[in-house]
Amino acid sequence: MWVPSSPDNGFSSVNCGKAIAASLRLLLLADTVDATLAWWATLSDERRAKAHSGIAPEREAEVLADWEDAQG
Repeated sequence: MWVPSSPDNGFSSVNCGKAIAASLRLLLLADTVDATLAWWATLSDERRAKAHSGIAPEREAEVLADWEDAQG
């Protein structure tokens, strides 16, 4: 996975210490790709034809509103 090396990208500023302490397993990118392709192969042609990324704008707005509420 390529991520810009900028310290402002946010991705590299996430502290995952709590998740690791709670037994999060980190995988090599190649292992993640292999597992994703194996999962993809189990899907029907109909399901693969409906592939999409992201979430609907309405759902994104709901999630962001809930997150903002939780921030107080």
